[in-house]
Amino acid sequence: MSTDKFPVNDVERMGLFINDEISLLDGQLLVTPGARFDKYKMDPGGALKLDGTEFASIEKNNVSFNLGALYKIEPDLIAFAQFGQGFKVPAYDLAYIQHSQIGFGYYYEIIPSEDLAPEKSDTFEVGVRGHLGDFAFSAAAYYNEFDDFISIDVVKVEDVVGPYGPVQKLTWQYQNIEAVTIKGIELGVNYFVSENLTLFANAAIQEGEDDTTGEYIESINPMMGSTGITYEQDTWSTEVIVNWASRMSKVNDGKMKTSGYGSVDWLVNWQINDEINFNLVANNIFDKEYVMYSNVAGLSDTDSVNQFTQAGRNLSANVKYSF
Repeated sequence: MSTDKFPVNDVERMGLFINDEISLLDGQLLVTPGARFDKYKMDPGGALKLDGTEFASIEKNNVSFNLGALYKIEPDLIAFAQFGQGFKVPAYDLAYIQHSQIGFGYYYEIIPSEDLAPEKSDTFEVGVRGHLGDFAFSAAAYYNEFDDFISIDVVKVEDVVGPYGPVQKLTWQYQNIEAVTIKGIELGVNYFVSENLTLFANAAIQEGEDDTTGEYIESINPMMGSTGITYEQDTWSTEVIVNWASRMSKVNDGKMKTSGYGSVDWLVNWQINDEINFNLVANNIFDKEYVMYSNVAGLSDTDSVNQFTQAGRNLSANVKYSF
């Protein structure tokens, strides 16, 4: 059983941008400056929230700048750096959402937050990508500073009696955090064993902190990644992927931690002919029971996680016919 309310909105959105591409050092260095103007207006037309009060209108505009540089160290090795400013106005599904969902063993609701301020950011990033023999690789490090960071938080947890019996009710709301710093590293590598066989691996790690309180940002995931093997022929391919995450222990006092996990998926694709394509996906083939941190972020360490465990072993298939 669920209820949904998205008030009808009149939305005006305009974006104007200008970019240039400057080639220097005989094409070895490429510089790309740019600027963008955004204007946004959203009017719910006097629609009422469930408590009888009106949804507020939102009207914002902003100018943002960016500057990027790409340097060819070697034909197959490129270094890059960029600075960019971001501007994110809450869309109606963040600002105005009123939604509740009740089922067997779970009950949650999202309450509106139309007083959200736009999120602004300054992003610095440096990295390198290229080929080295049979290896293709990429690495990047970034540092982001946010003003009015938009985060979804658990604002209330309570034990209630639902239509299917006692259940824990979670209330979520999108909220602003005044100042946030997020930094991280992303790595990826492919090893081409042969014309048909490829090994791959990637990983990402990030940290986020409320600059005012020093608390962790709850929407930040632990170190995560995937590794696997792909085999391709002319008309078919198969892939085995291990999706993994490390233990999440960088949480605020009294909040939920999660254990690390690894889950194995198997994918098969077969182009039977020009018109028919067949896909088979076997997820979590070793039937691993685990909880993703993003699903329990912000919960108390005494709350139940039974409703947040990922699906066990499951199989899906589809056939696509093109004509």
